[in-house]
Amino acid sequence: MSVCRKKALIITDLSEETNAMFLKVTNKDEEALLISNSFEVDNHLQFSAMVRDITFSIYNESIEEIYVITEKSNKYVMGDNKLEISQIQIVSDQLHADTIIRKKVDQIRKHPLIPKSMIVKGIVVNTETEEYELVS
Repeated sequence: MSVCRKKALIITDLSEETNAMFLKVTNKDEEALLISNSFEVDNHLQFSAMVRDITFSIYNESIEEIYVITEKSNKYVMGDNKLEISQIQIVSDQLHADTIIRKKVDQIRKHPLIPKSMIVKGIVVNTETEEYELVS
């Protein structure tokens, strides 16, 4: 009889170099983590694809928790003083990483294909200090 080992799904925009932080944040070993780099969702089709992947993972990989993780950094490179609207939006988004995480966690929690019992957590990490904060 095989033992069904519960895993955690990580949805992130962080690079592979930061994977060691996920062990600390989730308190799980590497074999119990499934990492998806599908954090950036710009339209409905991309969101639908992300939810499809999440749903597939929940039922086929015995996922018990979902972590949505992004970086909070104190470094912002502005270039020259003339910022275009898109550049202002990028800086604004970086300054409000916790707001973005809360929105993504809320979207996942409220989706009808995601079980209501699924634990979904939002975390913002500082990759320079390796500190992290649970925001949702």
